[in-house]
Amino acid sequence: GRATGDEQAGPKYLGLPGRKPLLGWELAASARHICLTEGPFDWLTLRTWDIPALALAGTYVRPEVLKALGRFERLFLLLDNDEAGRQASERLVQEFGQRAVPISLAGVKDVAELATRPNGRSILQAALEPWQPDVLAA
Repeated sequence: GRATGDEQAGPKYLGLPGRKPLLGWELAASARHICLTEGPFDWLTLRTWDIPALALAGTYVRPEVLKALGRFERLFLLLDNDEAGRQASERLVQEFGQRAVPISLAGVKDVAELATRPNGRSILQAALEPWQPDVLAA
């Protein structure tokens, strides 16, 4: 869940108990390289653009998710451009080293925001340009 309004007593986001699978696993499990996002709308945007992707459904990466992500040769980190997303990216880089590549999307909060822009796909492609063969070789 998510709190609304400017003044809130508790956390902005509240993680609910229960299993939180990686969204898109069945489509990306056979890929060598994947883009990793925070939310379902980010993931849907990438899927629409035929880019192999998984969504964490948040920024906390559970041990079983880390283990599952370990199978990929390269993780392109497209987490939200906010403090929580940056911290999660840092944790993933610490865990996976050079196999985890943070991708900066300057000027937008997340991948889903790119979907609302006429040139959104081009912005993403430019950010992924140095890694394009890996992304396409998924």
